[in-house]
Amino acid sequence: MISMNGTNLPETIKSLSREKEITLFVDGDRGGKLIVQNASDNAKIVYVAVAPDGKEVEELTGKEILSALRKKTSVSEFFYKSK
Repeated sequence: MISMNGTNLPETIKSLSREKEITLFVDGDRGGKLIVQNASDNAKIVYVAVAPDGKEVEELTGKEILSALRKKTSVSEFFYKSK
């Protein structure tokens, strides 16, 4: 797990995305959507998991984390649903 702290995409994620399958787990707010856009523009992101609406990833319980990860979608499906 690598934390981003905002929209700055660490070089670590860019390089890892060339070798590994990346799942981006973002907050359930507008900022989370912006992070997905930025990350997918600059790295090979395969899946997106989203916290429940209005919640930050750091606030989630174990059950909420597992539920969000089970509901992960492909990046293209995420953008299709976001329209």
